Amino acid sequence: AGYTKIEPKDAKSSAPVATRHHAIDWNYHPKYPRARPNRWRIELKDDGTSFKEFSVALDSQQQAVYMERWALYPSGKGPYLALRRITNGAGSATDRESLLIVVGNHFAYARDRNHPLPEFGSRLKAGGCANLVDAAFEQEDRASMVHMLDLEGSYGEVCDGSGRVTWEVKKSTLPWKEGRQLIVPNDAHLLDCQGKDVPQTLQIFGSKWKVFECSFTRSELEKMLYIGEMKRSTTIVSKL
Repeated sequence: AGYTKIEPKDAKSSAPVATRHHAIDWNYHPKYPRARPNRWRIELKDDGTSFKEFSVALDSQQQAVYMERWALYPSGKGPYLALRRITNGAGSATDRESLLIVVGNHFAYARDRNHPLPEFGSRLKAGGCANLVDAAFEQEDRASMVHMLDLEGSYGEVCDGSGRVTWEVKKSTLPWKEGRQLIVPNDAHLLDCQGKDVPQTLQIFGSKWKVFECSFTRSELEKMLYIGEMKRSTTIVSKL
């Protein structure tokens, strides 16, 4: 999870090239840095509803090492919100690097592990979360296994089919969270509000979050976060 910078197509590239800059990287350990940046070429469908991702890295046959196709979800357009948790280094579950993104009626939540990560000594010569957890398993090191797996990626929908705000988690790396609410009443508060302006800071889960981008109005945010009315207005639902 993080942000992506796009280099437009030029004489050196047959397609735009994207580079991911990670705020949270599930497959990274500082002792085993990536051999190359996370970069890929983009082939966008003419109507903008999907794109293909081809790795910049090539195999021995000069073909992309991998290809992925990404498609726009239904109700995937509309107002957006991008939040990043403001941390103070305490390392608790409510003070870890976290991102919360809302686009249309969809949300994605990512929470990092606690840092620093476990040291694996000379157990293995290559990184990657799966390799590290396997190494800890072979050593019967349960604490290191739990530490490496203690991060979250959850996806869900803000409103149900009737337009009621539910923040229901549909898929998660923590399966027991599926079907539960990510945000419940009294979880969120608006901070740094001046008049009707969208706030620069929110409080969610007992910690402060910086507002990076937001196209919701203050009123829409209040309804989406259970502040004021408990249900979104017809205007908001129609946007989603």
